[in-house]
Amino acid sequence: MMEGGGQDGDTSLTFSELAAQAFVFFAGGFETSSTLMCFALFELALNEDVQNRLRQEVIEEFKRNDGKITYESLFEMRYLDMVINETLRKYPPLPVLTRTCTKDYKVPNSDLLIKKDIDVFISTKGIHYDPEYYPDPEKFDPTRFTEENRKNRSKRHQFAFLPFGEGPRICIGLRFGLMQAKIGLASLIANFKFKLNPRTELPLKLDPRNFLIGIVGGVWIDVENWI
Repeated sequence: MMEGGGQDGDTSLTFSELAAQAFVFFAGGFETSSTLMCFALFELALNEDVQNRLRQEVIEEFKRNDGKITYESLFEMRYLDMVINETLRKYPPLPVLTRTCTKDYKVPNSDLLIKKDIDVFISTKGIHYDPEYYPDPEKFDPTRFTEENRKNRSKRHQFAFLPFGEGPRICIGLRFGLMQAKIGLASLIANFKFKLNPRTELPLKLDPRNFLIGIVGGVWIDVENWI
């Protein structure tokens, strides 16, 4: 067990720093992926047409790969990627991002000056539900993330989608987390049908006590064998 650390010139880590890093990796690598799959299944249960289209894509890709999921096949599942991204838009793991301003910055077209060392809170959820970027934002619509829509900067600013942050402080587990969620969702949708259980209270209410996005009362889904 490491003690000390934190002194000038000392590059060792304290036990508290090690524990903090372990907590971040656990929360970032496990909780976000499981939360993402939970909300994806919730929306698929509500939108049967989306669920059926996704299942068709996944099963066809499985057939091309002898019933296996390969690294390459995940990139061929374009609609799966669209479903994942739309889920992240509606339910970003962290509804608010925190950053510290590194230098004085005047917000364009305003009198607002953000001074150096000020902590800034960025409403990810607010941006993701802004009708300027996402018309009818309450609707679950994976086609928002077609290749054409993602590249069309005249319709949507590149920073209008921030489920993992952006820039040099972007989540380091982004690719791993997405791959984990895609494998889990593809495996489930290929074998089961999902319907909303009456115990799920609609509309969903966010739990203000959770660090990551959570729902009061939980999300209840009925599962049936598809095959």
